[in-house]
Amino acid sequence: LLNGFTAVESNWDRIASVRSVSDYKSVTGVRVTGGFEFEQVGPTGELKSADAGEESRSIKADLYGRLSSISMVDLVNDDLGALTQVSARLGRGAALKLNKVFWAAFEASNATYFAKETAAAGNAFSLTSLKTAAASYRKLKDGDGNVLGVTPRILLVHSDLEIPAAEIMSSSLLITGSDTVRGNANVLAGRYQVVGSSYLSSSSTWWLCADPMDLPAMEVAFLSGQRQPVVESAEADFNQLGVQIRGHFSFGVAKGEKNGAYRMATA
Repeated sequence: LLNGFTAVESNWDRIASVRSVSDYKSVTGVRVTGGFEFEQVGPTGELKSADAGEESRSIKADLYGRLSSISMVDLVNDDLGALTQVSARLGRGAALKLNKVFWAAFEASNATYFAKETAAAGNAFSLTSLKTAAASYRKLKDGDGNVLGVTPRILLVHSDLEIPAAEIMSSSLLITGSDTVRGNANVLAGRYQVVGSSYLSSSSTWWLCADPMDLPAMEVAFLSGQRQPVVESAEADFNQLGVQIRGHFSFGVAKGEKNGAYRMATA
């Protein structure tokens, strides 16, 4: 089961926070906002009260599952190897579903939800556009109008851009045929962790993301904190010789912080 589950890409957890839920009902999370900036205390020692507000979003776990049967003949002929194969396939099926649900939710309303640069051809991934995104992210403000003060850590790209992104992050020198005066060092080398996903739909869009410990771009909820699927086996129905194997997996996905990702798109 675990071999099949872990063999599938799991880069979703590089931009998401994970929480445990106790049932399948919707859970509302609250983010406290308001004027919490410290102010100087006067001679009387009186502290001024912060005017707290809140932003809420909800998430719920859903139940997913699959059933497979193995006949007695297949079991005997395969010397029980079929049980291992089916369990691995069910594990893979659970991981595929998690990825599809997660990345579909990430890309839904992506152009309007996350902070972004105005779409333009110049946003195509390059060292120049990466510098633009880095500068723009550092200028973001929180809901109270204060400078966000969070440094992006993740460079999220389509799998087609994973190698070009890695080249930029690992190159310490710049090589150019231009005769203009410029520095010879790649000042962004190693600054961001490259995360590529085959589930992203286009290589014309990429993101700078914060560490999910600071600002999670997404949230994932697992029932009772169980991050892997459960596979169970039992004898088949009385009129059928063999066994049945079922797998089930309970999780839910929701968008996280709007400033958790900065979107760069050409259109």
